[in-house]
Amino acid sequence: IFFRPSMAPSRLLLFGLGLLVPNALSLATTELHGSGTTNPSKLIWKAQAVLEEQAAAPIRMTYRGIGSSGGVAEFEAGVNDYGSGDIPLPQATYDALKAAGKTPMHIPFVIGGVSFFHSVPGVDTLKLSACILAEIYQGTITKWDHQSIKALNPGFNPPAGQAIKAARRALGSSSTTAMSKYLEAASVDCPTVSWTIGTGSGGSSTKAPFWPTGLEVHQGSDGMAGFLDSTPWGIAYIDSGHGVPLGLKEVSINLKDGTYMTSSEADLAGPANQITLPAPTDSWADVSLIYKPGAGSWPMVAFSYFYVMQSQTAAKEKGALVKAFMEFMLGDQAQSYLPQFGFVGLSSTAMTVAKNGVASITLDSAVTPWTFEVSTAYITGAGEHVFSTKRRTYEEYQLGVHDGQIEDLQKALKEVMKELEELKKANTANSASGCSAGGGGNAVSGINVNFYNNVNQPEAK
Repeated sequence: IFFRPSMAPSRLLLFGLGLLVPNALSLATTELHGSGTTNPSKLIWKAQAVLEEQAAAPIRMTYRGIGSSGGVAEFEAGVNDYGSGDIPLPQATYDALKAAGKTPMHIPFVIGGVSFFHSVPGVDTLKLSACILAEIYQGTITKWDHQSIKALNPGFNPPAGQAIKAARRALGSSSTTAMSKYLEAASVDCPTVSWTIGTGSGGSSTKAPFWPTGLEVHQGSDGMAGFLDSTPWGIAYIDSGHGVPLGLKEVSINLKDGTYMTSSEADLAGPANQITLPAPTDSWADVSLIYKPGAGSWPMVAFSYFYVMQSQTAAKEKGALVKAFMEFMLGDQAQSYLPQFGFVGLSSTAMTVAKNGVASITLDSAVTPWTFEVSTAYITGAGEHVFSTKRRTYEEYQLGVHDGQIEDLQKALKEVMKELEELKKANTANSASGCSAGGGGNAVSGINVNFYNNVNQPEAK
């Protein structure tokens, strides 16, 4: 190889790198960053990890779970490539972006619910009406032995004067929006109480709900789940997709049809079939799935949205990656992950709206769009801008094996805990009759299995 003496050192270095590493200059890492709701954060993290493994060209994808209000604020400020939330963009935010010459879009990708969970010792099934919950969160019912609670739960006999430790979110949250709107709507039929502290995401003293003093305050779904995991006699509202997989005890609440259910028993997708959806580029500020009629319709339901600008021409390679990411999230592979995280899929109508929105994203003409290899495609499947299901890492494979093993262990442990509970009941009955069965019930009642910090953590798939 001949080098001209006048060749600049920097050009010589680049020339040498080009010889040593084919296509080195064309394989610069493309990064994609988003932020917003914590509810589907684990789903998003998993999808991003899978895409990073399936890509030939180097990509890096991150997502910060900071709450829906944070997702709205950072999307409006333009500090990330996309935002996410379980609430539509407020009308003022949508109007401001339109006035700035931009076209924001809502891309729904899952349906999720919010539930109330409790940590009452020795009690799995607990009924609480919207009227009771409204009083708990407005500070007028503060003890577990309140007559209204005991009347709804025959045989429930907590210690006299046992305090209710109720938790709320510290920062703005779509979960707070859902629970407050549910309690406002449902409490209309309550004979002695109404919801008077306002509805909204909260997060500051100037934003509703205007909470009473005395509530526990925690950040994010993880913080609320951790509170219940470590604090007996507590109650908290958490997205169902977070709380149910963790094995937290869910409160059975009244639906609009008057029945009592948990989110695991109810229909989360039903409310979405009862409304007409706007086009992705229109305002979604008035879209609500809260407290809809219909047999089994869960009253605290919301879409999880991506907020994204329709034009990605200025974003160059990032624009192509954000479009591909959203195509993946609406595709069969990512949608198959939903049960693992407690979500349900979109209705066919909503899916069509979402896919049409993603398809309308415009890219720079010089950018190569990403494609997907699902079935083996010789030559083309090896392309730089191809996400291939044939590319995996051993780590990802082994984590899948571990997931199955953990699921089996959890099922076995549930059976063991069920047997222990039966032994505890038998010991209590024997103690009452003056007998003893294997040393009494104290050993059983002292067992506390903590999955929260050990098993159901975000997976790096």
